[in-house]
Amino acid sequence: SAPQNMQLTAEVIMSNGPQKVVMNITTLFGNKKVRLENEITQNSGQNIPEGMNKSTIIYDTDKKIVYMMMPMNKTAIKLDANTMDKMQGGGMGGNLNTQLLSDPAEMVGEIKKRGGKMIGSEKILDHLCDIYQMQAPIPGSKESGTVKLWLAHKLNIPLKMEMSSVKNGKFMTLKAKELKTNISVSSNMFEVPKGYMVTDMQQMMNQLKDQNKR
Repeated sequence: SAPQNMQLTAEVIMSNGPQKVVMNITTLFGNKKVRLENEITQNSGQNIPEGMNKSTIIYDTDKKIVYMMMPMNKTAIKLDANTMDKMQGGGMGGNLNTQLLSDPAEMVGEIKKRGGKMIGSEKILDHLCDIYQMQAPIPGSKESGTVKLWLAHKLNIPLKMEMSSVKNGKFMTLKAKELKTNISVSSNMFEVPKGYMVTDMQQMMNQLKDQNKR
């Protein structure tokens, strides 16, 4: 079983023709909860307003509830994991955050359920990883792509990931820069801070459905 508390720091590079986005992502795992802190460090496609390059996501794997937070204006959106998956393209490999917002204990089973097969092994950050490969839909496209995941033994978290397609070649890579295990983590790291205005997306969608029925 995976250690209860882990912290993974990784760099993500996404490309689409001349456009390139580079992100630093710090992922904290603890007691079946996950916290992701995302920071865009380079974006050749468009200018990002100051403060909008950072976001935080908290995921409760037991309750399947996601909070997407914007620290700049202290707002958060609450939604269930299935709704988030649909909003972000769906499917394993459909979205980077969907990949990482998984219970490590369920990761291998989930990959195999989606057709993933082990094709080799490699060491990353002194951790031996099993390499899995599978096909997955590409968000916003009718085309499917190839996803490769390097899962660390016993930890069951991806230390490297590549997504590619026939049309665009390799368009997304994730590579771990640092991994800490068995660390001390405060429970409030997995809670929305006081003072944030939280919008319940499911509640909002239900209200819109009721209004349309009238």
